Amino acid sequence: SSGINAEYGKQWYQRRVRAGGPIDPEKLLAASKRGQPIMVFFNLRPAYCPNEKKAAMVLRQLAAALLNGNIKVQSYPVGECRAIFHLQDGQNAWRAKDYLLTRKEVASVTIDQREWLNETEPEEERTEEEDLSIETNRSEL
Repeated sequence: SSGINAEYGKQWYQRRVRAGGPIDPEKLLAASKRGQPIMVFFNLRPAYCPNEKKAAMVLRQLAAALLNGNIKVQSYPVGECRAIFHLQDGQNAWRAKDYLLTRKEVASVTIDQREWLNETEPEEERTEEEDLSIETNRSEL
């Protein structure tokens, strides 16, 4: 009996490899969420959310960047350095996660109780004077 199961497993694996390779669990999960609303939780690094105003600015920037990538999100701040992005199409959640994990402001992303940590190194902190000078230069443009 176990020989038959082993043979079936071997045949199944060979068919799967011919069909396009091994199954990627993240792609399978993303496909299963297609068309369903989903929430993506993420934490900001403390250096980028010293107050509500700066945290809100970072949230707007992240939401705008995702919108530029054709991922429409609604953002909701949850805590001091935590927020939720609500997506109407759950399939886009993994694209959003991949993008968020490339940003220095984001510490971690959680989807369906699975957490991914951001491995990129944060840049050195800027002082408030440097932030003001950058904002002033932007307004002059």
